[in-house]
Amino acid sequence: MNIKNILSVFLILITSHLYSQEELYIASTISPDLKKNANAVIRLDETKINIESIRNLKHSYKRIITILNKNGDNDLDTYVYYDNKIRVKSLKAIVYDKNGNEINKFKKSNFKDVAAVSSFSLYEDSRVKYLDYTPINYPYTVEFIYETETNNTAWIPFWRPLEGYYLSTEKSTFEVVYDSEVGINIKENNFSDFNINGKNNEGLLSYTAENLKAIKPEDLSPSFREFTP
Repeated sequence: MNIKNILSVFLILITSHLYSQEELYIASTISPDLKKNANAVIRLDETKINIESIRNLKHSYKRIITILNKNGDNDLDTYVYYDNKIRVKSLKAIVYDKNGNEINKFKKSNFKDVAAVSSFSLYEDSRVKYLDYTPINYPYTVEFIYETETNNTAWIPFWRPLEGYYLSTEKSTFEVVYDSEVGINIKENNFSDFNINGKNNEGLLSYTAENLKAIKPEDLSPSFREFTP
């Protein structure tokens, strides 16, 4: 294969990746199966955790969600918690219309910052930055990205690829890269009935869930977290 052919293949791969990424912002590209019983569809939920040492944990998070109707607004979840041990390194959000056109962009300073605990406690310093966004039309899509860093490695965020009723998931990934001398403890619940693939190698843990359909609540059913992954 000559240089020209190699460049052609490379350009084709780049174009294909960009096109597939752009599809995530377009509401009409959602599968009908994922729209059924759904008020919102998580197009991509991507968590990356890097435990470099017993005193350093970096958390990168990216979420692309399409809100189909007013009832789905509560599923935006555009917030991040922090305190004197957790530092928010970066934070932003981009809003797209139903055709994938950018209509709003928010940087870290545009997020509201409030106490995350009751005002009755004088000793808590937990806070939350959140985006207060009022949509004009439906459907719309929001891309939410943040990075945090902490010296506390005793707790790793939960991974819940299916987050609640009337909410479907197109793709959710969870990856933990860690120093093998530190190690991690793992507990999996309710994976067998869902489309989830996982890898667990020394220093790397990863999961991918795809095309998880929205669930409607039923009378006398157990709590959502008791039967979902």
